[in-house]
Amino acid sequence: MGTVKYMSPEQLRERTIDERTDIWSLGIVLYEMLTGSTPFGAESRNESVAIILSAEPAQLTFPEEVPIRYREIVKKALEKNADKRYQTISKLTADLTSLKRELERNAEMSFGDMQPSLVGYTFKVRFGSTILTRLKSQADTLFTEVRTHKRAAIFAGTTCVLGLLLFLPAITQWINNLRNPVKWVMKPLTNFGTSVCSAISFDGKWFAHAEEQNGKQLLLVTNIATSGSSVAVPPDDVQYLGVSFSRDNYLYFTRQEKSGPATLYRLAWPGTNPTKLKDGVDSPISFSPDGGRFAFVRHDNANSEFLLMLSNVDGSDEQVLARRKDGDRFSIYGPAWSPDGNMVVCPTSHWDNGFHMQLIGFDLKDGREQVIGGQSWFSAFAVDWQNNTSLVVSARDRETSPHQLLRINFPGGAAERITNDLNDYRGVSISGSDIVTVKTTLSWRMWVVSLDEPQKASAIASGVGVNYGLSWTKKNKIVFSSMAQDRLNISRIDPDGSNQVKLTNVGDNYTPAASADGRFIVFASNRNGAFNIWRINADDGSDATQLTFSDGNFYPSCSPDEWIAYDNVVNSGISVLKIPLNGGDPIKVIEKYRMPVFSPNNQFIACRSNIESDSLDVAIFSAQGGPPLRHVAIPIQEWQRVQWLNDHELSFIKNENGYSNIWSYDLDTGASKQLTNFNSDRIYAYAWSPDFKQVACQRGTNISDVTMISER
Repeated sequence: MGTVKYMSPEQLRERTIDERTDIWSLGIVLYEMLTGSTPFGAESRNESVAIILSAEPAQLTFPEEVPIRYREIVKKALEKNADKRYQTISKLTADLTSLKRELERNAEMSFGDMQPSLVGYTFKVRFGSTILTRLKSQADTLFTEVRTHKRAAIFAGTTCVLGLLLFLPAITQWINNLRNPVKWVMKPLTNFGTSVCSAISFDGKWFAHAEEQNGKQLLLVTNIATSGSSVAVPPDDVQYLGVSFSRDNYLYFTRQEKSGPATLYRLAWPGTNPTKLKDGVDSPISFSPDGGRFAFVRHDNANSEFLLMLSNVDGSDEQVLARRKDGDRFSIYGPAWSPDGNMVVCPTSHWDNGFHMQLIGFDLKDGREQVIGGQSWFSAFAVDWQNNTSLVVSARDRETSPHQLLRINFPGGAAERITNDLNDYRGVSISGSDIVTVKTTLSWRMWVVSLDEPQKASAIASGVGVNYGLSWTKKNKIVFSSMAQDRLNISRIDPDGSNQVKLTNVGDNYTPAASADGRFIVFASNRNGAFNIWRINADDGSDATQLTFSDGNFYPSCSPDEWIAYDNVVNSGISVLKIPLNGGDPIKVIEKYRMPVFSPNNQFIACRSNIESDSLDVAIFSAQGGPPLRHVAIPIQEWQRVQWLNDHELSFIKNENGYSNIWSYDLDTGASKQLTNFNSDRIYAYAWSPDFKQVACQRGTNISDVTMISER
């Protein structure tokens, strides 16, 4: 991809690029040569991306000696909207050449003490070793001028920059060669930005992809050669989990219906209605080489068990190949049947001082298991065989890093990077040397909204990559989790965007929650390997104290009487536990629900079901435990929990027409009301101010498109 701080907004968003992107990169070089810094540099790559993608114009600060006309040229080259930027390099060259002539005419009068050779120097030489020698000589002279004549150095820098344009075509070719030094070529297949999942046909002529449209999902089939698409299944209120082609070009897809288990369908596309094959298929399917059987993953929520299953192509004659339970699981992104028909490979997970996933091969003759690749990741989503001796997997080393594609040698286990950038690659479908995946870029901004004037929302911070929650303290501070220096850290910021302070700098830190008195921030962290609940001082992040000592502990919530409720996902099933704010032995409160939140009167806990369960609901429990007191029909979103507005009212996120708003639900009347009026972006997390008159939201976009990666 190149160095992030030189990349244009459209390049980071994987939009169509042209020479205006190169003009942007050149504009940064023009700025850097005179200032010694870039306008989009930051402590981490993720923060640089956030600054570039922000809607605000670039913050450019020039030395006072730099001509105003030069500043205007650089600013125009760095317009974030490509349509407002220089449209051609010819126009930029003309403006710079005109300025150069003007400077040279005034050089003797303005900089009479300069060396004449420096003023008149131009780069009328061939690109190659000669230019490198002369550049070094010019740099040596320039550094001498910096030490002796500040104004002369500024002019010399300007002259160097303008001369650079004389060999721009050669530099452009050189940069292009550097951009793609590896043997993988990437080609976007969609540009909607709303792709959910995809698969390529065995003959490589078609790909199927689920897309989100106005809050609903539809399934399309596209001809790769012509880019012509047809709707295979119209939009509906469903969630597609995966698509697969059979060798005879039937299309199979799994989707979660409005309620009930995930269901597998078969479609003789196009122009026919899908046929329901079976329920309880919780992953994409993978066909045997002869096409007569397929493998899939089933999540048996009632028994807290994951099953690797085999079935006939018509859905009959099920067979359990392997089981995982007690916190271990199979990936619901599916297995892969080997080309020789002897093995099914599936990512599996386990807890052992943190969360780990590996590729496990299951021998179909004797059922023996073997580790593929000899390594583990924090997450391994999808896998597919490229041939009998290699597999491609979508995996990430840490929860806060994006999923990348790797090719694993079989049986040797050596891993080769296919992608290595800031995008997230989920899903793997292969035809020959072509790999189809969904590539996603995530960015967000934090907004503060007054319920009295919701139209006056103001943005106070921004970022890219994953973010895990925020909280509002009694001292009117907002604490939030975001990527900083390639780690997920917790920061504090004032509601007007001032006084931002990072509170953590060890490990990855998640879902902050403020104590009732505002003294402490409680959060989940993996700083010791395992995921546990920790506490720090809210003012400066000092006195880090570990409160739990097991693993898989997340989503803490603080009660008014200084207890902490949190969920645990390691042991069999999911359960909610609680401990005193000052530490102590955990007490089990609730089973099979998660993401607890205490009510303001300390009487109740609101929890939501796990997104993988058959029943997607919110339940109200006594803070002392016991069975659910009532179930509430509130829509729940992945990784989102409900909040209390008062003792009888909940708030929740509702997605409609492709974007999110916060709604309320009155427990007494069952009435719902929209509280915010956003008309774009998704809400990833939110928190109420202590007086419940303002809300802070992390809002952003996932730009997801089907992409084909091919080997040269």
